[in-house]
Order: sequence, then structure tokens, then C-alpha cells
Amino acid sequence: MIGKLKLGSGAAALIKYCYYAKDENGRLTDIIRGELLYSNQLYESRLSNGHLDINNIASQYQRVADTNSKTTKFIWHQTLNFHPEEKVSNEMMVTLAREFAQAFGFKDNQYLVFRHRDRTNDHFHIVANRIDAMGKNTASDQKNYEKIQQWCRVMENKYKLRLTENHLQKLDARHNRDNQQAEKLKKILDAVVPGCQTMSELSIALRRKNITMYLGRGVSFTNKRSGVSFKGSDLGREYSRAGIEKRLGIPSPGQKTGVRFDGLKRQALRDSIDSIVKNVSIILSANAASQEAVWKAFGVRLKDENITLRLARNPTSGKVTGVAFQTQGSRFVNGHELGEQYSHTMLTMRFGRSSAEFVQLIEQWATQDLKEDDTQEKDQQRNATEVPTETNTRMVTGPNGTYETNKDLAKIAQSLRTVAQKKHRPKI
Repeated sequence: MIGKLKLGSGAAALIKYCYYAKDENGRLTDIIRGELLYSNQLYESRLSNGHLDINNIASQYQRVADTNSKTTKFIWHQTLNFHPEEKVSNEMMVTLAREFAQAFGFKDNQYLVFRHRDRTNDHFHIVANRIDAMGKNTASDQKNYEKIQQWCRVMENKYKLRLTENHLQKLDARHNRDNQQAEKLKKILDAVVPGCQTMSELSIALRRKNITMYLGRGVSFTNKRSGVSFKGSDLGREYSRAGIEKRLGIPSPGQKTGVRFDGLKRQALRDSIDSIVKNVSIILSANAASQEAVWKAFGVRLKDENITLRLARNPTSGKVTGVAFQTQGSRFVNGHELGEQYSHTMLTMRFGRSSAEFVQLIEQWATQDLKEDDTQEKDQQRNATEVPTETNTRMVTGPNGTYETNKDLAKIAQSLRTVAQKKHRPKI
């Protein structure tokens, strides 16, 4: 068997779907397709033509549901499908429905059981009220996907029914084939989660990596290039929705909200980094130092200001590939999130230069870059076959052995102007 669950906030439309057939345009007709096999705690009201009085039955559900104002989705719609070669009697379906109601907490609640014969495989529907006569929600929906599939395996063994491969088994098999894809996705998530504060920010960051994130009761991810999808919980507990929200610092229900890393704190962190970069640069101007020594000195100075530095490194070469900062009571924030000039590449360029020297240099190269681009465009218009000049690949050696293109410098210049405009804003 394969079990599928949906929750709803009303009974009338669902009962009509289970009871009446649809025409070729998908509209309900007055032709009965659903065979009512069993009803529990309900009065089977009938119309003059002998059909079920669905509105009256739905109102019985609603009256009980109104005694519980907290549960809005009080209807449990369960479908149970058998193997295409399995022929099941009405009595067996009723037995299974009662077993299901017992296992999932609504054996004493209102529910109907309908059989459909319009598909190649036998199947039936259960329309149940999660609220009992005392106004209590007795049918929890927590982690029921796995529970339902486990229940199906137990019933197949108990009643000698044919084993049907369910969606979870197919998913597991696909994951075994796509372990490399799963590992790649986990690495992407590990890289982008520290730089995000909300699920919306994470979704945007993942889209830049060609990953689409879907949020529901849980979370899933789809690689737009390969088309492979994974549920977060299948990747591991820390990649489930609850796990990711915990890593983002989003409080769970009932948890006290921690310190939020707002715009003022961001700007204070920028100011501290700028001051420390300047001090480190003064030291380096008098003493030649390796890249590793520079980052070490930078980390020590940050620690003196109660700022933790985290470096991401290439596992093979050990080269720094990313940088993140954490102040007391806040999450780690990536350098790029603070602004382009706080990324690991731009910080490396800034080490060994005073602020005035750095700004003067990048402004000089930014202006030169624009002039040279304009000259190239004019030359190309005069002679389309002329080979472009190599000004865009000219390199400048920094004090610590870094290399910078004039386009890099122009990019930093623009980022400096952008950050300067935001400096006195209360929020970013």
C-alpha cells in the first residue's frame, strides 16, 4: 500500500470529491462514483433521490470542529492505494480503515470511508475529523509521512498484501545514486548559510548557485541544472528546516529572541575592521610579512576588540578563500555581506597601505580604466579587426604580493563610495 495524507479546513468539498464523479472538464456531476463503505459517529443524512445529504454531513463535522478554535485544518484526508495486481474486498478496506483510525488517533471521531473503482489499482479514502466530541485534537500531524509508510508495511505483513514500493523507498534509492549531488549540495549550504540571516536571504543566495529552495512544513532543494531534488531532512538533521533556522539564529516557537545583528551593529563592525586594517597596515609598512602572518596579526587585533575572525581555506592549497566575522551576541557574518571591500580579496589588497594611499590608488586606476575603455571603443569602431589592447589585464603588485587588475580597483572604488553613502543610515 501507499498512503497519502492531506489536511483541510472544510469537509463539504472533499466529501463531494469522494462521492461524485467528474466530467471531462473536471466539473463534478450528479453521478455517484464513491461507494460509502463505513461511517463513524455520523448521521448519514439522505436527500429525496437517495443521495447523501453532503451539506448536512459537513455541518456535523463543522459543529464538532467549532469546539476547538486552535485547530484550523481539522479534516484528515487519507488515501490508501494498493498494488495494481491486488484485488481487495470491501470488508478488507473497512478493516484497514478502522486499523488506521486506531493507529492515528481518530477511532472515536467522525470519519467516512469511500471506495473508488475508477483506476487500475484499488484504493479508498478516509475523511476524518481530527477533533473529538470533547473538543480535543486527537490526530497529530507530526512526522506522519514516515509513520504512514511504516504502518503500510506492517499491514502488508499482517494481512498478506502485496508489497508496494512507496515514494520514500524510491527517494532513498535515488539518493544512493546521487550521493555526489547530495554532498555537493551540502557543501553549498554550508558555504552560504553563515552569510544569511533569514530564510529569504538564504533563498536568494542559493538562487545565485542555481539551487531553488522550497519551503513548506519542511524544506527541499532542487538543482536547476541537473533537476535533482532533495528534502533537507534527507541530507541530515542540520539541513532540515528546523536545523537551518537554528543555524540562521531564527528562534523556534516559544524560544526567547536573541540579539539581532541589525544595521547599527553592521556599521560598528565595519568601523572596527577599518581601524584594525589601518593599524595592521602601519605595522606591515615597516616590516615585510607573509600572507599567513598578515591574517594572523589581523585575527589577533580583532580578538582584542572582541571580534572573532573565521577564515575559509582551500583544502588542498590552504589558501584563504573566504572570511567571516562574529561580534558578541551575534551570528557570523560574511565579509561580502558587509560590503565588497570587506571580502577576503579586498582586505588582502588593503593590508600594507594607508587608507589614503588605497583610495588614491583605486580612484586613479578606476579613472584610467574608464579612459582606456573609451579609447578601445573608438579604436574598435575605426578598425573592427584591430586586436584590443591589454590594459584590462595589467596587474599591480601589492605590498604583500597580491595582484590587482584595474577592473578590480574600479570595483573597490565603487564599493567604497556605496558604503560611504550608507554609513550614517540607522539600518541597512
